[in-house]
Amino acid sequence: GMMIPEYVIAFRAARRRKEMAGSLPDALDLLVICTNAGNSLGVSIRRVADELETICPPLSSEFSLAADELKLSGDSTRALQGLAERIDLPSIRALISTLTQSMRYGTPITQALRTLSRTERLMHIVNLEEKAAKLAPKMVLPMMLFILPPVVVIAAGPAVIQLMEMINKK
Repeated sequence: GMMIPEYVIAFRAARRRKEMAGSLPDALDLLVICTNAGNSLGVSIRRVADELETICPPLSSEFSLAADELKLSGDSTRALQGLAERIDLPSIRALISTLTQSMRYGTPITQALRTLSRTERLMHIVNLEEKAAKLAPKMVLPMMLFILPPVVVIAAGPAVIQLMEMINKK
């Protein structure tokens, strides 16, 4: 009885992470637009959190919490690391490392986010293509069980009926 809640929580956490990973390219695009408009990182993250509320509530709540941490604490690196630890996705870790390096070295955040957004979108498309490629072998057995027998009956039915009529006439 003690192991079931752990499995349920692990399953729900994995499903939540998967949902956040699916919406991350859109969030990065919004973050690029906000930082390109001249907003600071905290304001941009807050705006992205507000816009993602209907699309992906889990990612929106995490970004909202990160924006609050950025606003309340002066240490942006710590707030961003907290976001990476809570979500625990490789793509989020790449985002956080990109943001911290951009802040540390003074490079433009917008260009780094734009590159990361393209990379994430490409990875998402590749992941979808892999799933589509795996679908064809999975469809063979159901097609053979559920589609092939009716096709054979329809194709061979008239011939069998005529054969039965000829046998009955003799």
